[in-house]
Parts: sequence; structure tokens; C-alpha cells
Amino acid sequence: MKSIKFFLGCLTILVLLLTIGCSNKKVTHHNYTFRGQSENWMGEFKVIATETFTKKDVVEYDSESEEFFTLTYKGDIEQLQSVEEFKYRYEKLYGAGSQSKTGPPEKVMVRRTKNKGNAIVRKDEVIKVIVEVDGKTETFELININND
Repeated sequence: MKSIKFFLGCLTILVLLLTIGCSNKKVTHHNYTFRGQSENWMGEFKVIATETFTKKDVVEYDSESEEFFTLTYKGDIEQLQSVEEFKYRYEKLYGAGSQSKTGPPEKVMVRRTKNKGNAIVRKDEVIKVIVEVDGKTETFELININND
């Protein structure tokens, strides 16, 4: 009986030490959606991310994120058939994405990126979008639509 109590006591202490030792880690999950539009285009930028701060002798940072940028033409796709040069670009605080195309664009374009160890998009950021169709430029901003 004493052996069982001793074993349970040791097990309890071990669990407490492991819990205390692992409590120096803070994990934060982010899930944001940014939207905006111009006269002819609608944009949406979704971010799903996890940040981990671990305190050892120094604070260590790690992150993983997945980003989805969707650009949609608001008009009839037939209006784009004569397009010769198409470009778009989105600009975040810490990075950007772009695409160029000769010929007409699709009505809906999606760009997906995965990042590890990089700074992630913050909920209060404003993402700038520039769309250029045959030399004519439209610029608009995407803002966070989430309430958190």
C-alpha cells in the first residue's frame, strides 16, 4: 500500500513539474477576413494563422499561416475578352503578392500562400490592392470585417 502511495505521489509531482515547465508557451490563433472593392473589382483576403511564443532563456517566436487572396470582376466576363495586359498586386505591412497576365483575366482569381516563421497579418492592417487593365488602374483597400 505504501508503494502505491509513493508511486502516486511521485507521479503527481512529475505531472506538476511537466505542467509548470510547459506553461512558458503561449499559442495564439488568428482567423481574419479582409474585404473591399472598387468600381469594377471586389477583393477578399483571408488569414488563418498560429503564433507561438516560448520563453526559455530568451523569448522564441514561431508562426504558421495560410493566406487566400480572391479577386473578382464585378461585371460581365464578356467585357474582359478584349483585354491585352492584366496585372494585380496586393500590399500588406510585411509582404505583397502579384500576378501578371497577357490576355483576358478570369472572372475570379485565387492566390493561396503558406508561410512559416514569418510575421503574420494583423487584424488592424489595411491591405492595398492595385488592379491594372490595359494601363487603366483601380486601387482600393481591404479592411478586416471580423468583430474581434
